[in-house]
Amino acid sequence: MPAGGKGTLTPSYAMLDRQANVLRENAVRQVRETLMSRVDEFGVAEPSIVTQGKDRILVQLPGVKDPDRVKKIVQRTAKLEFMLVEDGAPTQEALLGKAKYNGQVPAGARLIPQKDKEGNITMWYLLKENPKVSGDNLVDARMAFSQDVAGGAIVTFQFNPQGARDFSKLTGAHIGEPLAIVLEGVVKSAPVIRAKIYDRGQVEGNFTPEEATDLAIVLRAGSLPVHIRIEEERTIGPSLGQDLIYKGKIATFWGTALVAVFMVAYYSLGGLVADLALILNLVFLMAMLAALQATLTLPGIAGIALTVGMAVDANVLIFERMREELRNGKTPRSAVESGYAKALSAIMDSNITTLLAGIVLYQVGTGPIRGFAVTLSLGILTSFFSAVVCTRVVYDLMLTGRGRVKKLHIGIKV
Repeated sequence: MPAGGKGTLTPSYAMLDRQANVLRENAVRQVRETLMSRVDEFGVAEPSIVTQGKDRILVQLPGVKDPDRVKKIVQRTAKLEFMLVEDGAPTQEALLGKAKYNGQVPAGARLIPQKDKEGNITMWYLLKENPKVSGDNLVDARMAFSQDVAGGAIVTFQFNPQGARDFSKLTGAHIGEPLAIVLEGVVKSAPVIRAKIYDRGQVEGNFTPEEATDLAIVLRAGSLPVHIRIEEERTIGPSLGQDLIYKGKIATFWGTALVAVFMVAYYSLGGLVADLALILNLVFLMAMLAALQATLTLPGIAGIALTVGMAVDANVLIFERMREELRNGKTPRSAVESGYAKALSAIMDSNITTLLAGIVLYQVGTGPIRGFAVTLSLGILTSFFSAVVCTRVVYDLMLTGRGRVKKLHIGIKV
């Protein structure tokens, strides 16, 4: 209080440390989830996004060819708002210099500029804070092309039921008035509402196709609750990753070799048939990964190594069934048919349960977990085909025709 006891008291407010910590933790958690969604939409292979300390997030993006573009996507707040236009002018002075404003932004309004592609301000708008609709209720956003827009590229969006109700109420009550589309604090366009709009719309802003695609990515992933700042950036060479991948390939090779040797030693000629199916399984798996343009990373190699061990499991079940039939006195042809028929249910059960686990890992997990789930799931499909279909074709060829064999060599004497 000033000397003499006269003056006014200015109240001050402070937030409790406990409440501040809760708000900080919630903001960091939401930022991390939003970044994960954006990176997954961008298509980075095996990303890693983890929280460090109280307010830091470590983002590792292997194999990124355009880091500047990814940084722009990661840092954008992507806050989208639809606000009614109260007034506008080419300059801020001309707008606020009007008699009714007297140089001040009126209560319940916000002063927002419109910029061109070079970042130059071309227009100033006074926008009403209420009523307005935010982009929090968006469920989809896509890049599209329009012949009526300069540059051709636009971003179309769709609201959920709640957003559609709010948007239709706003546009229906203000037909004939301009509605500003505000993205990240800048007016992108201010078209006049011609009719009541429900759950769909578009954002125009002289976008290039790449800019429209990036904007659609961040809109789908959601807006950030706070602005983020890059504290440190590092580019790490591929030598360490190449060494790990090389070791993973060596481990897969020796694992496959040991499995192949064991099958031949234990099941004789039948083991060779199983080894043939194992090689076909790897060929099919690599072909499917190439068709999907999947990146072969260390977790993916681990999934392949696991698939190699599981690939011969079906053949083991079939051979043991065939052994039982031979011991019961059946002919080789009958033993093969009964072996495949009786082992099929057990093979399907084991493969389906593992496939379901792989699907859950892909849906719930991100980054390395998804890479492992992809190779595991594809390996289950290829191993089932190679072990049940391909080996059966081999035995059918061996047991039919003039050169058919009269004895099955599967590691036992009958």
